[in-house]
Amino acid sequence: MLKNLADSKLRAATMLWAKREQRAAQELLVHINEVHRRRLFSKWKYESLHKYLTRELGQSDSEAYRKIKASEAIRVLPEIRKELAKGTVTITNISGISGLLTGKGNPLTKEASKKFKSLSKKRELLNSIKGKTQKETQLIVDKIKGSTPGDKTKSKDLQNEGLRVSVTLSPTANADLKFIQNVYATKNIADPRDAIELALRLTAKAWLAKNQRIGSRQGKEIKRQRTISASVQKSVMMRSNNSCENCGSRKYLEFDHLLPVAKGGLSTEENVRHLCRNCNARAAIEHFGQKKLDPHLN
Repeated sequence: MLKNLADSKLRAATMLWAKREQRAAQELLVHINEVHRRRLFSKWKYESLHKYLTRELGQSDSEAYRKIKASEAIRVLPEIRKELAKGTVTITNISGISGLLTGKGNPLTKEASKKFKSLSKKRELLNSIKGKTQKETQLIVDKIKGSTPGDKTKSKDLQNEGLRVSVTLSPTANADLKFIQNVYATKNIADPRDAIELALRLTAKAWLAKNQRIGSRQGKEIKRQRTISASVQKSVMMRSNNSCENCGSRKYLEFDHLLPVAKGGLSTEENVRHLCRNCNARAAIEHFGQKKLDPHLN
């Protein structure tokens, strides 16, 4: 029993379990990466990797977030695995520098990440947090971000904000606007203003295309096959209740051909379904294979 264990042996045993935990942690991240690569969480009807980690693996929200960010960092710098196994860095600290390594995050993080595009710079950043506490790592990250022209970027954004127009939409127009947002969710349209701007641009392009002879007859035929009519889109949206027909997510919805156009599928109501981006990616993997889709998804 532990209560009868000598102090020195208890210390050694505790260290042994700590080492095992470190090795297990990095192995878990590798497995999480493979689940993400295959988009298996979608196959298992989870709308995101985060939902899979919290609901199936029992991780807390914060634990799942840190593991996802750390696994993203490992994708761009695989040697992080060895450092995690040795205990020179922690998952928390790796998640803290993940945005700088991957270029993902808010505008300030993306701007700062430009300093770490080369492999040597990424390694320098990793070395700088070895043996550091979470607070010390955060200070390093804050210092890096503080040296970027964040205020200048913000000023440029404000200058380019454009003309502000206030309108009151009828219920019908509001429904049409929501329809536009769902149709173009693949372009991350979250703001109604962006949806309106996109709709105007697409309308202008459609008018120009209609009044100009563009492309060969074969090209037009392919376009007709892939194009999903507005009536089919509305029917599918009503059937799906504006949610993914696989996992139930309401985010980043896309129209997907049950039988791909490349395999002879048609843009009919029976062959078109509403999927979130992750489930659509998983469907593509199942149709065309992981090897073919890896360059596009990972």
